[in-house]
Amino acid sequence: MTTANPPSERLTLQELTAFLKMSLESAELACSNGLRFDFYEPRHRYAVLLLWTVLDYARDVIALAQAARYGAIAIVTRSALDAYADIANLGDHPDYWEHLAAADASK
Repeated sequence: MTTANPPSERLTLQELTAFLKMSLESAELACSNGLRFDFYEPRHRYAVLLLWTVLDYARDVIALAQAARYGAIAIVTRSALDAYADIANLGDHPDYWEHLAAADASK
């Protein structure tokens, strides 16, 4: 059972957007310095694509917050968490990319 965070420990929307902006700047700096991966390794390709997906969702959350579209933030955040879970699974299970490829093929 989880307990709810007391109001004093909750993240505010301003804190969330500041954190996302800082994370985006860090990721863009890391990528501009030459993100290295093996293009011919499907696991690496999927990981990089999912990383960019998470970053795109972060940009979307910032834009939604600035536009005061609060209801959509939860939907976009859920999609970002799904992409993050896929990255984690790629790290833990070397053949997980095959699951992602099968899911893409079935669409």
